[in-house]
Amino acid sequence: MPNEQKIDISGRAFDWMKGSAGELVSALGKDACRFVGGAVRDSLIRKPVEDVDLATTLTPEEVIKRLEAAKIKVVPTGLKFGTVTAVFPGRHFEVTTLRHDVETFGRHAKVAFHDDWREDAARRDFTINALYLSPDGALYDYFGGGDDLKRGQVRFIGDAAKRIEEDALRILRLFRFHAWYGQGPLDRDALEAVGRKLDLLNILSGERVAAETFKLLRAPDPVPLLKAMEKVGVLGQLFEGFTFDFGRLERIVSLENALGDVSGLRRLGAFLAAGNFEAISIATALKLSNRQGKRLLEAVTNPLPGKVSEKKARAELYLHREEAFRDRLILRGGAAEDITALLDYAGGYEIPKFPVQGADLKKRGVKPGTGMGKILDGLEARWLKSDFLLSKEDLLDNLP
Repeated sequence: MPNEQKIDISGRAFDWMKGSAGELVSALGKDACRFVGGAVRDSLIRKPVEDVDLATTLTPEEVIKRLEAAKIKVVPTGLKFGTVTAVFPGRHFEVTTLRHDVETFGRHAKVAFHDDWREDAARRDFTINALYLSPDGALYDYFGGGDDLKRGQVRFIGDAAKRIEEDALRILRLFRFHAWYGQGPLDRDALEAVGRKLDLLNILSGERVAAETFKLLRAPDPVPLLKAMEKVGVLGQLFEGFTFDFGRLERIVSLENALGDVSGLRRLGAFLAAGNFEAISIATALKLSNRQGKRLLEAVTNPLPGKVSEKKARAELYLHREEAFRDRLILRGGAAEDITALLDYAGGYEIPKFPVQGADLKKRGVKPGTGMGKILDGLEARWLKSDFLLSKEDLLDNLP
């Protein structure tokens, strides 16, 4: 028999069950669906809820039929795995039919649908993620996830090695979830299984590794988990040949937490014992977007000087824009109160626009071409050196 108990869902921690979530339940039928996963887990420990997922005994086709009948937009995002997405203004919900894996292929699986709630829970990764909540407040806990959540224990359901073989990403999820929900040492059985299955990390895409890495890095204190990953061999398997600066990351984590300004990408930059080559290499390995790669490279290879005046800040903001300035300022380190003043200044500073254009030079008899470009560059440098005080006329009246 499942561990079933009635809980109080009248408090603010469960407000997410109202509104569009309530409409969705009405469309599906309250006896045919339960909330599952992160929303349930986080509500039980009074953490903010982000994504809300539902599990249902209805077939995917019946889910689509009922949602369309209720005039709810539905997108068949993962139909062969039993998942559809219900779309409301400003919010969406994944609805997945109960299933078990018939065959697994790393990140992929052949599934079969059923109506057994315990069997659906058994296919999930960790006990704390296999908590189900009915619309009327019945909590179903088949594998002791509630107690594990209270103890701060992140534990695989069943045999840890088998769970990892089904999905190699669970290796990274183990460390990420412990960073956010764990207390004390990592589960011994889980760590032993990770050590035996490191080679499975090679099948993961860079995008998947990046997503989990950033989620881990954004945790309040990711450093102990990263050290554990290095000790068991995960970091060496994923980032062979790279060296990491745990001490610097520790300092930047503390500073970001004090500032209330947390960035996974910036923390990655702090973690790299790196220069230009290393930043480019890890951006390639993680398949970061061009924008992310450029941001990481600039943060790592273009440090700010020890003292930054407001005049220097204005020049840096003009040349590199606010996001890069924030990254480089925080990675430089220092006292939170000093950095806060500059961050506030940067947030309110309106970056000026260079007043001279090619058309202005043309009117002054300058012919288009490389010569005009050099003149424009020189004028911009003079304007920047003047702290943006030189007017358009000042610049044009003193052409080289």
